[in-house]
Amino acid sequence: QKGKTMSEQSKDLQQWRDKIQFLADEIRLQTHLASMEAKDAWSQLEPKVETFEEELQAAGSEAAQKLGKKLVAELENFKTVFSGNK
Repeated sequence: QKGKTMSEQSKDLQQWRDKIQFLADEIRLQTHLASMEAKDAWSQLEPKVETFEEELQAAGSEAAQKLGKKLVAELENFKTVFSGNK
């Protein structure tokens, strides 16, 4: 992003990694106890989490943040839909 140092950009990207990893870990725990419906939905979303790191490395900072925002939104939506669905 314009006006940010490499260190600030790196910190921003690390925050996205941390947020996505936290949400993914929570969802993995929920799906361990969840219904087959949730497990099927997670099986479609999990590959996006697994490839995020590769895409993040290839993308510029601004593109990576857009990608991160989109993935976080999908993970939060999944968590909302399936929380408490055991």
